[in-house]
Amino acid sequence: MRPGMRFVGKVEVRRIADAVLVPVDAVFATPDGPVAVRRTPFGLRETRLRLGERNEELVQVLDGLEPNDRVERKGASREEGK
Repeated sequence: MRPGMRFVGKVEVRRIADAVLVPVDAVFATPDGPVAVRRTPFGLRETRLRLGERNEELVQVLDGLEPNDRVERKGASREEGK
């Protein structure tokens, strides 16, 4: 880089091995705690979550989802899982 040039980037300060991550907008707040709406062969199901670290884009899921689970994001119908 030369003087006067700008740089935009992200600095990684920590990496968590084998973490299950979901987008922030796939976690829904409920009176009983955070849930995700998980796709199953039988339709959508709400699943309670235990969360870990987060940033502005992703949330670590400590308990409640498996690595290959598919989840719905905000704007999707949650009524089917109730």
